[in-house]
Amino acid sequence: MDELIEKNILFFDSACGFCHKSVQIFCKNRGKTIYFAPLQGQSAAALQMPESARNANSLVLFANQKFYTNGQALRKLYTFTKPKTMLRVLLGLTHVLPLLLVNATYRIIANNRHQLHSAKACTFNSQITPFLLP
Repeated sequence: MDELIEKNILFFDSACGFCHKSVQIFCKNRGKTIYFAPLQGQSAAALQMPESARNANSLVLFANQKFYTNGQALRKLYTFTKPKTMLRVLLGLTHVLPLLLVNATYRIIANNRHQLHSAKACTFNSQITPFLLP
């Protein structure tokens, strides 16, 4: 547990193909060390993720010993991406746009994520595996 508290972890819905694809894209464009773990996994349980974060229908970022969801998670993820990438530009927009608008857009995508990617789950490649937590 103590070693988990020191890590930056992006939690995702393990039953969602769109979430898996998002993790793959983020892993490819990350600039800082970040780990990935399923919301339904042991790491989320060990960190005693608040129920509000666990049920947020969102990616959940654990960084600096705090949980972030929705637009706040996207804003924080910006700091973990490589400069001069399209993902960093897109995440940079979350700092320019009002958080209310970012959250509303995020909610629309999150609520429809199963229709956006037909697969229930995907397998991760060897690039992600060393950063995958249970």
